[in-house]
Amino acid sequence: LIPMSCDAYSVDGLSQVMNFIELVQEVNTDLDVLGVVVTKFRRNRVADQVVVEELAAHYGTRLFETRIRESAAIVRAPLEKKDIYMYDRRCTGSVDYAALAREVAQKIEGSDGHGKR
Repeated sequence: LIPMSCDAYSVDGLSQVMNFIELVQEVNTDLDVLGVVVTKFRRNRVADQVVVEELAAHYGTRLFETRIRESAAIVRAPLEKKDIYMYDRRCTGSVDYAALAREVAQKIEGSDGHGKR
């Protein structure tokens, strides 16, 4: 699972990570990527929408549908030494991460047990 925010540096970094994973897969054929998840997402920002569209075009089903929206609670929770659910289980971050967990479970259930379809 590869998290990334919607900015140019993250897009470039994702390409580098994927290239590195391909190299490692030559030695470790069990290594696989379950998917890419967009974090710090802002629905009202056009640039974020463009990044998601580009990711969808390039990564297809490897891009999770769930977007982790930008949230003050996600920033504050670690400062309070709490996870997002202990900090505020009703904030957008909690809702989004719960949705991501369900989506991850669905992908794993649809795989061969090793994250491969």
